[in-house]
Amino acid sequence: CGSRDTPLSLGPMLTLARELSLPRPWSGSYGAHLVDWPVADKQHVHGSRGDPTFFLSRLLQTGKWLYDTQMSKKSLREEALRFRNTLDPFSEDVAQVVSEFFECLQPKAGQVVALYWPKGKEFDTGPLIEELLKRQIICVLPVIQKGSRELKFARFDESVPLEKGLYDILQPAITDKTQWLDPDIVIAPMLAFDRQGHRLGYGGGYYDTTLAALRARKLVQAVGVGYSAQAVLFNLPSEPHDQKMDWIITPHKVQRLTL
Repeated sequence: CGSRDTPLSLGPMLTLARELSLPRPWSGSYGAHLVDWPVADKQHVHGSRGDPTFFLSRLLQTGKWLYDTQMSKKSLREEALRFRNTLDPFSEDVAQVVSEFFECLQPKAGQVVALYWPKGKEFDTGPLIEELLKRQIICVLPVIQKGSRELKFARFDESVPLEKGLYDILQPAITDKTQWLDPDIVIAPMLAFDRQGHRLGYGGGYYDTTLAALRARKLVQAVGVGYSAQAVLFNLPSEPHDQKMDWIITPHKVQRLTL
């Protein structure tokens, strides 16, 4: 489970120094859609699947890539969400993510794994939750607290009903018997992801704030799960407070970002 450094040519105008150990270009294995293409190679029909025209770039004489206009995370989120809503949730093998998760993360009975209950076309974590509970691994789901960006995590199993929380996200019904736990592994939803371990979320900052707080007090592994087609070939914009993933798992590939 992991990746290594190999050079990969993406055409006459650009060579990447870092690349995954893939048998073919990264976009071929992942099915990347948000592609930063060399300008000379932009021969695509606007509006087609995988249309990269949203991400216009230019190559300076220095060989560095710069965006013609400052691409905000907001614009990226809108495009990534639009693209994800076109995906068929049944087009990729969810069971493969379950298998890879256990092979790579090797969670033990009694450990706490935080997941999310999928909304809309978010990648389905249901099969993973089911398998974790079967193996006596504790599952928790995030609960958004009013006035705070740090998530709390409530224990969940088949006996716990779900209710709608903020943003209509399903969460465990909160009672005086609710168990609040800090997870050892955090599985985060993604709108897009890059080769550096950056994920594009919804912009609320909840996972960044939560991971920073958890990492300050214990060892936590952060895992992004999603569709292979959500990969991007350029580095997503990042800020100092952004928390990188330790792993990214899709049905087609596993990427390990930390040792």
